[in-house]
Parts: sequence; structure tokens; C-alpha cells
Amino acid sequence: MHRISNFAHIPNCVDATPPVAPKGTAVQHFCMDLQARSASKCELDGERNSLAPASCLYFRASRAIQNAAQRCPKGTGIGKAHKHSFRPCLIWFCVWLVTVPCCALSASETDQAVPQDPQKFHLFLLAGQSNMAGRGEIEAQDLEPDSQVVTLTQDGRWRPAIAPLHFDKPKMVGVGLGRSFALEYVKDHPGVTVGLIPCAVGGSAIDAWTPGGFHEQTQSHPFDDALKRIEMVRGQGVFQGVLWHQGESDANPSSAPAYEAKLAALIDRLRSALDAPELPFIIGQLGDFPGKPWDSERLRVDAAHKRLSHIVSRCEFVHARGLSDKGDQTHFDAASYRELGRRYYQAFERLSQGSAARLIQLQRIWDAAPHNAFTDLIRFQQRWYCVFREGQKHVSADGALRLIASSDGQSWESVARFENPQADLRDAKLSVTPDGQLMVLGAGAWHQPTVATHQSFAWFSQDGRDWSEAEAVGEPNYWLWRVVWQNSKAIGWGYRTGGESKREVRLYESADGKDYLPIVEATYDQGYPNESDIVFMENGFAFCLLRRDPFAGDRGHALLGRALPPYREWQWRELPQRVGGPAMLALPDGRIVAAVRLYDGHTRTSLCWLDAEQTQLHEFLRLPSAGDTSYCGLVWHEDRLWVSYYSGHEAEAGKFGTAIYLAQVSLP
Repeated sequence: MHRISNFAHIPNCVDATPPVAPKGTAVQHFCMDLQARSASKCELDGERNSLAPASCLYFRASRAIQNAAQRCPKGTGIGKAHKHSFRPCLIWFCVWLVTVPCCALSASETDQAVPQDPQKFHLFLLAGQSNMAGRGEIEAQDLEPDSQVVTLTQDGRWRPAIAPLHFDKPKMVGVGLGRSFALEYVKDHPGVTVGLIPCAVGGSAIDAWTPGGFHEQTQSHPFDDALKRIEMVRGQGVFQGVLWHQGESDANPSSAPAYEAKLAALIDRLRSALDAPELPFIIGQLGDFPGKPWDSERLRVDAAHKRLSHIVSRCEFVHARGLSDKGDQTHFDAASYRELGRRYYQAFERLSQGSAARLIQLQRIWDAAPHNAFTDLIRFQQRWYCVFREGQKHVSADGALRLIASSDGQSWESVARFENPQADLRDAKLSVTPDGQLMVLGAGAWHQPTVATHQSFAWFSQDGRDWSEAEAVGEPNYWLWRVVWQNSKAIGWGYRTGGESKREVRLYESADGKDYLPIVEATYDQGYPNESDIVFMENGFAFCLLRRDPFAGDRGHALLGRALPPYREWQWRELPQRVGGPAMLALPDGRIVAAVRLYDGHTRTSLCWLDAEQTQLHEFLRLPSAGDTSYCGLVWHEDRLWVSYYSGHEAEAGKFGTAIYLAQVSLP
């Protein structure tokens, strides 16, 4: 016989067992409270949609008993014998009195109509272990049905998605993240119904999510069972994504080392089963709760989650910062599950915004040095050229600039190497001068600085192979980061270096790429402004994306500058995020692509749309990347975006820590 403490988990009135009658003077209060609550609720439900789940009824019954018990005189109450107790049958009669009419109203609850048009029925698979299944305490808000959100029952019927959704461990299931995800989804997708397909199994390790994999605790086959549930609904709607939360059972010395490869294989299997190779796959972070610090194995699983979101297309990571546990240091509490579901939806939206952009090809084009980094890319005389720094480390005395070339973008050869025995050469940029020369611009960090710590240099070539000697350009201690040719003049920002000197940027101009004069003195000296790029639009308007780093209390958010010819007056607005290695490109249709490194807890190289009117960067594609990464070159060629960048996501110990990559991206 079910105790009232478990009533919230009873799925429908057909299977419900009447509650155990409370004893003592609580009886009278219980009958009055329960009948009042249930009658009014049934009437409200009847007016709205004729649905009054039995689980709601028993939830209210348990609340009524608790309220009645609190009003009992001391020494009496539920479970206490009392000489003035009503007969137990009175309680049975009260429960029957309110249960029968409500159950009559809810007879159709277990089967709910779904859209006949599959395009209006969006399906999501909920998979993983107990933190996906949900173990939060059910509250009244979790039992309110929404006509646009349904869930698939264990026997393959659609019903309103009220808690609990899962059935893996009936005595333990509760609030999870799936329902709050769906409620957020339908807000932004009017006319669409969401179908949730619960498949998570508490305690299941990644090995159970393989064909034939067996989970002993529940005597189930999680992966095989998920496939069966997919087949139950195939053709009814369109699968939009997989929500995954799992890894606690693999955070151990024997399982953690292979976890990443196994999860990557699972992503491929599920996408194959759904015939959707680009299906969004959202991975949630494990709970990090006070009193239970992460060990090395849990850190390894967490690193695998983050890494896969970087290197697997259409895969996103959801952080769990600031969420609380239910008291067991393992499962989130109900409020945190609801917030986590909302975060899953935000992650899904991030992927959706870039759904029309697609990574067509990715190639590692150079890894000869221990550290290969800071790229730029250009087309010159019908050939590709890519320049970058190579050295022992990110910062090292042996830094030199390597230039490689290709006729097809596939096979690359080294055509030049620029060295200075007295300086670490860094951050080269490519451009073509008005007289048709290929120009390399870089900077040297002096090994033994005297007055100056940095000096910018330029090299010039008629054919990309034979190069001039290095020429010092610009002012010492003003790093000329990049120049763009506009109206036969090179224009670019230089930022102040030199230790404790004042942080500022200056705008320089040159007619030949060799002699530069400042045309804007010491602009924007708040925080630490440094790296930059400029794009010039057809109407002459110029935009500058300027990196800032935290300095002297400034939070270091990037700036967007704008100016009209002759570019002496600039207006600056702050963006809502930090960026690194900014590069921009104005497309033929007027849109502006920005390639940056984002600083939001997930290190990556990102492609973003720049919304200059709203001063916003909207990430639309995350390139496979991790660790030390970014600093892109951008070229629009043959209706594709070509992107050079560097990353450490494929580092090989003893060979290289970072490598140079070339990506081809299709844009809408």
C-alpha cells in the first residue's frame, strides 16, 4: 500500500491506491482541507482542459494531511491513537469523495493528442544517468500541465509533461531538467509542441550506453531501450536534439581515461540512429558541491565534456556553476534542476543561432615546431599564404615567423622564415600594398631591452619568395598590431608596451607601409587596450574591434569603435564580453564576421557576427579548438569563409603543443 509521502510519484488515477487514513483529531481538519483544496482544483482544471492528474490530487492530499497535523493538539495527530478518533472509514470516504470526480475528469490524461504535422512536433531525447532522470523534490509548480509540452510514457503514450518524467527508479524519481528546458523552448517557438523522450537510467555508466550494454541495478539495457523508444515515435515528429547528463559513474580510475572516446562514439551512434549527423548534442556539467571536492577522475570526466564540446560539431557544454545539491552531495535540488534546464535551452539556442553555418573542411597544415601560433591568411597572386610564429613555447627567445604557401589550400610548403637573434618575433600580419607587394608586419620583443621593449618590423616581396630586409616601422614601444589598406594608405592601431607605462592606443597612417605617423593620439586609455582589427565598409564607415584586458580595476571588456573619414574622431562602446586576438572581415553582403577567443569559462576559437548597431557579438560557430588557441586570419574566397588559426586540442606530447589549422566554412 502506498504511503502518502509517495503520492506525488503515482502516475495516474487508474493505478493509484487510496492513502492510509490518518488517525486522531487531524481527521476532521484533513477532510475539510482536502475536500476544499481538491474540489476547487478540479473545478479549475475542468474549466481549463479537463485534466486533473491523480498525482496532483495525492500531492494535495499529502499537503492537507500535513496542514491538519500541524493544527492537532499536542500529543495527537497523524499516526497517533486518540480516544476521540473518527473511524478510519471516514477518511476513506473523504478521500473517495474527492477522488472519484477528479479521476473522472482526468480519464483522458494518459493519452494526449499531438500535432499531426511532424514539423510542428519537436522531439528531444533525455539521456544519461540520475541527474538527467531527476531526483528533486516535486512541488506544485512541477505538476501544472502545459498543452505544448508532452512526455513519452514507459509504454509509449504521450501525456502532459508533469513531474516526474522518468521511471528508471520509481521510488526515487522526481524533478529533473527536461521540463524546464521544454517550457523555455515553447516560449520561443509558438505553434510548436515539444515531445520529451525520457531514457535516462540512474547509476548507468557509459559502457551501459553501448549496443547490448547492461545496467545491473535496473536490469535494463539503456542504449538498446533508447533505440526502442526512438522507434516508438519515429515519423511522428522531428528530432531536434539530445540532452545528456552523465559521468558520475565513470569518475573512477578504471573508467575515466577512456570516457571521452566512449562518449564521442555514443554521440555518433545516436546521430546515426536518428539519421541526423548534425543533431545538436547538449552536455551538462557534473555537480560541484561544497563538502565534496572533485578528485582527479572527476576533473578528467569534466575535461572530456568540455573538450568534446569543442571538437565535435554541433555539441555544446552547459556549466553548473552556482547550483546546489539536495543534501546528498550528488544530485541537484529541485530549484537547481529547473535552472539547469533553462541553461540547457540557452546552450541549444547558441547552437541554433549558428545552425546555418557549417564547417565544411578542417585541415592541420603545420605542426613542425613545439609551439606554432598567431596566424594570418591571405590570397596573393592566385596562391594561399599563411604566416605564424614558431618557437619552443608561447613566449620564448627563439620566436621566429614562418611563411607557408599553397596553390590549392591542401598541400603547403615553407617559402620564408624571418628571424632576429636579438628579439622574439611575434604576431605577423599579411597585406598587399597598393603597388602589388606582399607585406609581412610583425613585432619583436627585445631580449635585452634598453629604452624600448618592443619594435614593429615589416618585410616586402614581389613574388612571396624573395624578401626584403626587415625595416623598423612605427614608434618604439607602440606595437603596430595590424594595418589595413584604405584609399592607398595603411591604417592601423598601435598599443603602448613597456612595462609600467601608460596603457593607451594610437592610430597610425602610412602611404608606403614603412613610414608611419600618428593621426589619433593616445585614445582610449581605460583598462589595458591592445590587439585590434579594422574593417572599412563601402560607404567609408570604419569599425574597430579592440581588445582590452583587466587593468587597474577595469573589467576588460572589448570595445567597438566607429568613425567616418578621415578617421580622426572615434566613438567607442563597450561590448558585453572579453575577446582575444580579434580579426574581422566585411562580407560582400555587408555583414561583418569577427573571429575571436572568448573568455567565458570555455576556451575556444569562435566565429561571431558583429552587430554594430547593438554593439553585440553573436557566436555562430565554434571551431574545433581548446587550450592555447585563436588568432585567426580570414579570407572570403569562392563563396566560403577560409579561416587560419592555431589550437592545442590535438597536442602530441614530445612533438607539438599547438598546431596551425585551416578551416573552410559555409555561411548562410
